[in-house]
Amino acid sequence: MFLRNRLMIVRGVLLCAGLSFGATPLWADLDEYIRKPEPAFAWKQNGKTPDHSAGDQIYDLHFVSQTWQGQNWQHQLQVYRPQSVAPAAMMFLWVTGGSATAGQIAFGMELARKSKAPVAVLYHIPNQPLLEDQLVEDDLIAETFVRYLKTKDENWPLLFPMVKSVVKAMSCRRSAKTNGASRRASSLSPEHPSVAGRLGLPLRSISESAPLLPWSSTRLTCGRKCHGS
Repeated sequence: MFLRNRLMIVRGVLLCAGLSFGATPLWADLDEYIRKPEPAFAWKQNGKTPDHSAGDQIYDLHFVSQTWQGQNWQHQLQVYRPQSVAPAAMMFLWVTGGSATAGQIAFGMELARKSKAPVAVLYHIPNQPLLEDQLVEDDLIAETFVRYLKTKDENWPLLFPMVKSVVKAMSCRRSAKTNGASRRASSLSPEHPSVAGRLGLPLRSISESAPLLPWSSTRLTCGRKCHGS
């Protein structure tokens, strides 16, 4: 089910911006942001390569998900299918930061073996560091909320492009030639504690068509670092 209601900025973020609880709540429409066309969206598949273990396959894709505040967001999406895992209708999507490393690839392969299904790993969520002070992680997220509250520009909250990146990754997966990993381009189960959890939303709300099984529990923490932002 698509998100119909608008997302109200939580009181903790209002405090970070130095506003009172009595202030008029601001709203930012996640559904509208996700549906907004992205002319910069493009992807390419670098190919299918064997892993160190005989028969294991890695499908490597690179794509631009969107333009956010004048900057193209670029990502790497890899699909891992060990030899022991047969193509399946369900694929597990793990969302993380940074680029693919030997350790991440080993993790993806082992996760695929344990879950007995192909695993896709989406990297560079979020693109960072960003803004004038080259902020990262919670400092970056908090600053984008502060700028949203100051400017009323609904494109500012960093959580929005983070979620849209996941949606665009699903589009890449459906379009790319990774048929050796799944019987059909259907279900993706996204996992990332910082994307859905910080929004307080299940990722199933922004799925284009596939049934999702989200797990997420963390929230944006605005402690001492946020005061005075």
